[in-house]
Amino acid sequence: MSHIENQRLPRWATRQEAMHYAKVGSTTMNELMHSRKIFAKKLGNKVLVDLNSIDDHYEALPAVGDEVARCT
Repeated sequence: MSHIENQRLPRWATRQEAMHYAKVGSTTMNELMHSRKIFAKKLGNKVLVDLNSIDDHYEALPAVGDEVARCT
């Protein structure tokens, strides 16, 4: 398999569609985009979000129970 075949193609969605897909509100979506945790581009006055970057971000989140134990 070639290097190009190994790469996923971006799956673009509008900001509203991406918010629905990620199940987050506008503030969280803005924070994710501006911190570059997810990938977005500007097309005229539209913001397009790569849904694969949302998947990658969610995959990198810790699982419930994997949190660092807090000292009390």
